[in-house]
Amino acid sequence: MFEKLRKLWHRKITWTWAALVLVFVICLSILQVSAVTRKLHELQSEKTDLMQRLSLVESEHNELSERLENLDSKASIEAIARSDYEYVKQGEIRFVVTNPEELDRYTEEETQNLLNEMALINNE
Repeated sequence: MFEKLRKLWHRKITWTWAALVLVFVICLSILQVSAVTRKLHELQSEKTDLMQRLSLVESEHNELSERLENLDSKASIEAIARSDYEYVKQGEIRFVVTNPEELDRYTEEETQNLLNEMALINNE
């Protein structure tokens, strides 16, 4: 009888340990899947950021390539020098509008007349 109880007790303990090991393995698997999922989300976020940066860099590259193509003529170089570096030819007068909001009170025709007068002064 004791032998039967001992075998039954031994079998119960064996199944208990097997169940505990199985639960432990399942918990480890869940933790591993959770870590992998977290890393996957991080990598997807990083990929999205990198794709946005790539798009910006490609856009800048296209813009610079276009500007480079436009630098083929003397006129385009002169236009950049005038707009970006305040270049004026010898004998020209450079006008700086310090209060552009004042131009809003003039009609388009009056503004054009003012610009024409400045051009005439420049050409004298």
